[in-house]
Amino acid sequence: DSTFANATSCNPADTGVVSVTSPNQFGCDSVHTVTTTLLSSDSTFANVTSCNPADTGVVSVTNPNQFGCDSVHTVTTTLLPSDSTFANATSCNPADTGVVSVTNPNQFGCDSVHTVTTTLLPSDSTFANATSCNPADTGVVSVTNQNQFGCDSVHTVTTSLLPGTVENIFVLVCPNDLPYILENGVTVDGSQTQVVDSFTNANGCDSLRIYDISYAQEYDISPDNLIVNFGDSVPFVINNFSDDILMSFTSNTGADCGPPCDQYILFPTDTVNTYYFSIVDTVTGCVFTDILTVELNLYSELNVPNTFTPNGDGINDVFLAYGKNVERFSMQIFDRWGGQMFMSDALDKGWDGLFLGLPVESGIYTLMLEATGLDGQEYKIIQHIKLVR
Repeated sequence: DSTFANATSCNPADTGVVSVTSPNQFGCDSVHTVTTTLLSSDSTFANVTSCNPADTGVVSVTNPNQFGCDSVHTVTTTLLPSDSTFANATSCNPADTGVVSVTNPNQFGCDSVHTVTTTLLPSDSTFANATSCNPADTGVVSVTNQNQFGCDSVHTVTTSLLPGTVENIFVLVCPNDLPYILENGVTVDGSQTQVVDSFTNANGCDSLRIYDISYAQEYDISPDNLIVNFGDSVPFVINNFSDDILMSFTSNTGADCGPPCDQYILFPTDTVNTYYFSIVDTVTGCVFTDILTVELNLYSELNVPNTFTPNGDGINDVFLAYGKNVERFSMQIFDRWGGQMFMSDALDKGWDGLFLGLPVESGIYTLMLEATGLDGQEYKIIQHIKLVR
């Protein structure tokens, strides 16, 4: 047998003529010839676009066609362009600075990223310190202006208070220095206790200078003038006496007493005695001066009694002459026979009625007295005196 058959295949390797010889039923070669033709396979190609880079490239897909053969569909995907733009901007606001990206679709429908980098423009912050004498001007003041970049420029001024000066000056005025002129030219007459003066201090601010005025204790001598008899002592006192003072005096008679002088009794010797006192207050340093004038009363007197009774009763027991301002004195007493019983050269030295320590008899005795007064008066007295026991 010679048989022919036609076949189809999708595999090109299977196409062609193939003869197969096999014995038939008779044992003879039987040739079977098969002619295989190639069935058609589809190969299609397509081009597409995508905004996603991951989608780009060539992709083949195999599927059976109507003949049952593989049909290869090849798709080539190309990348559509995406715009990436960059811009720089500036701002005065720190909150606006940084990088901001905005995504929008371009004409191809792909994302277009617009990136803006915003940098901060400088803002000026200046600080200044100022001073003022006025408390209302003190504190912190900020003024905002635009700088060359159009940003706020803050100028801060801190004003502090300059001190005004209050000077307290304590002035102790000695009474002898009145009227007293303060260093600012004001005259103190003794009635003021405070003087206020205004001035500008080193800071240029109004200031006050307050003079607190006190007056030192005053001291003087009492009395101021005296008239005394010759031989009298004269006491004096220091008014407002204090242990803090030193007293001294000089005089026209040479009776001087240097500091510290504690002689408070004077013994005038001239017709007019002038004492010049100086009193120093050791606490305040003030010096006080005073003058005491003592005039001696030189008018002399002399009186002589004519009787005395030396009987020991304490009354008129001594015979004395009485006088004042008597400079020279001499007294003698004689008995009736001319015998001298007693003699004295001082007014305060009298006869007690004794002779040689023994009482004399009562009777009449003769007195002879001579004296001279400070006023030049001469006294000569001769008289009888009576002694009565």
